[in-house]
Amino acid sequence: MRGKLEKQGNYELFETTNGHQILNLNNKNYFAVIKGQKGDMLIATDSDHEKARTINKGKFYLADFDNDPEFSDMPHLFLQEGDKYREWILPNDEPSKADYQKKLVRTKKMVSKSKVEEHVKGIKAQKKNIATNQKT
Repeated sequence: MRGKLEKQGNYELFETTNGHQILNLNNKNYFAVIKGQKGDMLIATDSDHEKARTINKGKFYLADFDNDPEFSDMPHLFLQEGDKYREWILPNDEPSKADYQKKLVRTKKMVSKSKVEEHVKGIKAQKKNIATNQKT
């Protein structure tokens, strides 16, 4: 079973001049990444932040999983770091205008590009089907 791809594109994680981390998805969705007493939070914010430095940037995938043996049944945000993806889990979905702050689980898990593509985009399965169809 593969995840349902909700969003994809490019991201930038940067630190502001005030020392806060901001996650920017596709240059239009901005989220403050906050360490709280009871865990991390992802809080919807605006683009009005002065960047001090870029922490990371690359491609991202947001996918919701259901009955996948590799990933728990909840939304996952995969952020590219080199040739792998860092896994963030959003147990209560991503922030919205109605509910602007959500719990965030920043795992230490790095997932290979091929595994992300297989489970999020179904790339491996599509390649297998193409190879099988060409043999017949």
